[in-house]
Amino acid sequence: KNDGDDDLDMSNHSSNHGKDSSSSLTQNIDSNQDEEDVDEGRLTENDEDIAKLVKFCRVSIFLNIWCSIFAAAFFVYVPSSNKPIFGSFGGGTLESVEVVLYFVRLFSDLSGRPLAGTFRPRFLASKSSLVKIAAFRIFLMAVFFLYIAVFPEQLRNDFFIILIVAVFSVFS
Repeated sequence: KNDGDDDLDMSNHSSNHGKDSSSSLTQNIDSNQDEEDVDEGRLTENDEDIAKLVKFCRVSIFLNIWCSIFAAAFFVYVPSSNKPIFGSFGGGTLESVEVVLYFVRLFSDLSGRPLAGTFRPRFLASKSSLVKIAAFRIFLMAVFFLYIAVFPEQLRNDFFIILIVAVFSVFS
């Protein structure tokens, strides 16, 4: 709660060198306390303006966190294809792809943090673009769940699902 001294009008106090500045200071404190009593528990116009400014940020943070937590809970349901990871190019097979997905998500998320601060493409210049990236993550999450539930055995490839999870996590 504001005790009144944050909102003091110091210009009145400093410009009234020879005058009775203590009475104007007391009036400022009293008027601030009256305003607090009236506005307590309600949003002011300033609060509503701030809420409008950060609306896209709040929505995108909610979607990002929700998608990350929800998708990670289903890593154990991803079946291993038991095929070479790189298809005809060779590579080993994975018996427990969920462990690989866990660490791919962890390190992709970790590498995505500094990547977001290094450069910002032009299509990510607006606040609404944050929500577009969150929507893209929802799309990747849908692909992830389709891979688990619908993909036929012949089309399953561990490298594909690892790549989906990596891209999904970098965009967090």
